[in-house]
Amino acid sequence: MREGLDDVDRKILTLLQADARMPFVKIAEQIGVSDATIHLRVRNLEQHGVIRKFTVVLDDAKLGKPLTAYVLIRVNPGTIDTVCAQLSRIDAVSEVHEVHEQYDVLVKVRGESLPEFRDTLTQQIRTIPHVRGSETYPVYKTWKEDH
Repeated sequence: MREGLDDVDRKILTLLQADARMPFVKIAEQIGVSDATIHLRVRNLEQHGVIRKFTVVLDDAKLGKPLTAYVLIRVNPGTIDTVCAQLSRIDAVSEVHEVHEQYDVLVKVRGESLPEFRDTLTQQIRTIPHVRGSETYPVYKTWKEDH
């Protein structure tokens, strides 16, 4: 599907990324096509997996979770699937990525305080079987975060 995207599809995606609640009629007006075209294009983009879902982006700081940190994790060989599945079940973990260099997994952790983050790290992440070590990078300021 990637090579099948044209300018209309790209414009639709740009507008929906800015505001997923934008009515199709308004999108059609801005692009200069009919709202029926927008309906068909969006359905096609969904069917091909380009649009995975429509969602709400929350401000975690305003919801009492102002602390963000990234944790790089080393795991025992052959255990990455098991470890990533367990990491994915931790409420404070919002992202889990498999990487390949000095570390094996990169996770994004959200929390309300340093003590809560410490507990997540020491009692939930580091106690997962096959986790060999970790390195933590707290976020002091976010300059850009696309969703």
